[in-house]
Amino acid sequence: MFISSTTGKRFLVSCENVFYPDIAEWLNEEFGPQGYKIPTRQLPKPILTFASFFSNQLKEMRRMGETPKHVNNERLRTLLGIQPIPVKQSVIAMGYTLIEIGRVAKTDKYRGRPSN
Repeated sequence: MFISSTTGKRFLVSCENVFYPDIAEWLNEEFGPQGYKIPTRQLPKPILTFASFFSNQLKEMRRMGETPKHVNNERLRTLLGIQPIPVKQSVIAMGYTLIEIGRVAKTDKYRGRPSN
């Protein structure tokens, strides 16, 4: 597939801003009742700041949590005609996929992906 109006353009495949606590809460809502323990507590900011001096991952998490990033996916929708699915739906689907392919063990309470 080739669309001349898209040559040399970058496309953002995202539809909203999310923060780690949001993701943890979504996963906990969906998978907590199925026997999965999803950490939802946030590290206090002073501890995160201190620990970020020793961990690049924590440094990046701290940096990402400080300022919301505003995204615009208008080109994706108008030039390519793609409507991205909501991030919450995508995160939950990925959780089910990780369980189904064996990267996360199934619990006794696991009930499988809901049918739509």
